[in-house]
Amino acid sequence: MLGTLEQPSQWRIDFDGKTKTICDVSMTNSRARKLVAGLSTIVDHYIMDELRADLWKSALVQYEEAVAGLRSRKDFTDDEITLWQQGVDFFYTIWVDLHGMDGLTNYIHMLGAGHVAYYLRLYRNLYRYSQQGWEAMNDKIKTFYFCCTQRGGHINGPNGEQLHLDALGKYFQRSVLWSFGKGDAYFTGLAVVADDNEET
Repeated sequence: MLGTLEQPSQWRIDFDGKTKTICDVSMTNSRARKLVAGLSTIVDHYIMDELRADLWKSALVQYEEAVAGLRSRKDFTDDEITLWQQGVDFFYTIWVDLHGMDGLTNYIHMLGAGHVAYYLRLYRNLYRYSQQGWEAMNDKIKTFYFCCTQRGGHINGPNGEQLHLDALGKYFQRSVLWSFGKGDAYFTGLAVVADDNEET
């Protein structure tokens, strides 16, 4: 589900051995979307009660449609917001029937109570306020920091000081330039600086 036959992906759910419960699950947006898209496969394999399995599948369809609507880049009309909220209400009703109060997380409450629809009417489009791009960059930088730097443990400053974020700053600068198609300019600029230093 999270990978392919050619490139399988491995992921382990954190489990508390003392309480025999699954711990809080935290994952990136792209991985969470893959997981939600494949939940119907899990339903087919592990929910034996046919009625309950059908309710799960109906809830998943409505949820995916609701989230796909929120990712839309166009402005919503009042009629589209009303139609979107009707789908959310259908999902919410099924979800509460399946899980009761235990299923009412903060996000589920925001959907079912109409808070998201309120902000859609206020701003017409929530995609432009999404932080997912920034979160993806944050995740990439965090991985780079912990896997590809010495975390400030190497003396590399001109006066012998530890430049804790030097490598991270350079990586961030390169990433931003490549995102805007200016990666070549970055390396050309480095060459110009090097030439200037040689002349002086």
